[in-house]
Formats: sequence, structure tokens, C-alpha cells
Amino acid sequence: MGLVIGEQKNIELSELGLQLIRRHKRIQLINNVWRLSALVLMIIVFGIVSPDFLTQANWLNTSVYATTTVLLALGETFVIITAGIDLSVGAILGVSSSVSALYLAGHHPFASNVAFSIAAVLGILSGIGMGALNGLIISYVGLSPFITTLGTLGIGTGITYLLTGGADVIVPASVGVYGNAVYFNWLPITLF
Repeated sequence: MGLVIGEQKNIELSELGLQLIRRHKRIQLINNVWRLSALVLMIIVFGIVSPDFLTQANWLNTSVYATTTVLLALGETFVIITAGIDLSVGAILGVSSSVSALYLAGHHPFASNVAFSIAAVLGILSGIGMGALNGLIISYVGLSPFITTLGTLGIGTGITYLLTGGADVIVPASVGVYGNAVYFNWLPITLF
């Protein structure tokens, strides 16, 4: 008799669990529909308020300039998912781009395919080096990610200032040709 009561309780609990799961899925669906509706409404309102908003030129400009931010945010997402924080992302970007730009500006007045490739590799290596510095300090020294990346933020900003002297680096105009293409008149591909 006690076994039957136990089975009855298990059945009731599993039905309750299924009801909670269904309710949670309905709430998620409502949230997703709400977000999509808000996005569509914003697009419609901005399209009405500004006639230039829904143009091809606006789409291309927004897409090209958002590429860097999206790539940095993607990397930062993985850091945050693992309960970390990285405050030095922008400074590392500054060091990497400064290294690449200085190589192109200083050594190659006309950027060839080889010079562009070397500049890209130097920029990537400098970013990897600064990221490895963060990782080593956090893993082996034991400092918190917040303190470590705050320090690396200052170091990266200082290195960028030392490299550029606080001035813009003028790269050859031919650099704009590499890695910038538009496919089907609406899809920009930006690499550099």
C-alpha cells in the first residue's frame, strides 16, 4: 500500500514538473516575441522619422563600423560566461592596431600583399601576447581577473601612446582595398 502512495506522489511531482517546464517555455516564447516586436517597431519608427535610415548606404556604414565592436563583444561574451571579466579589450585592440598601422606606415609606403600580411600577423601576435600576459597573471600569480585586466588596460593604453605619440598613424590609401568588399550590394565583408 505504501508503494502505491509513493508512486502516486511521484506521478504528481512529475506532472508538476512538466507544468513548470511548459510554463517556463511559454514565458520564454513571450519574451522572444516581445523583443522581436520591439525591434521591428524601432525599425519602423526610425524608418519613418529618418528617411535615410532604411537605405543601403546606412546599412553598409553601420555594418562596417559595427564589425570591430561585434568581434570584441563576441570574445568578451566567452569571458563573462566563465564568470570572468576583461577590462583590457579596448587597450589590446589599440596596441594591435597601432603595431599593424606603424608597420605599414613606417616600412612600406605602398602596402603590398606581403606587407599587409606581415602587418596583420604582427597585430595578431601583439594581441595574443597581451592576452597571454593576462592569462598568466590570472592563472599563475593568482590575481583576480578584474585587477589583472585593469592593470593591463593601463599598460596597453601606455604602450599605444608610446608607439604613436598620441597622434594618428597615417597608413597608405591602398590598405583600404584589402579586406573590404561588398557582396550582393548589401553584405559587407570587413577584415582590416
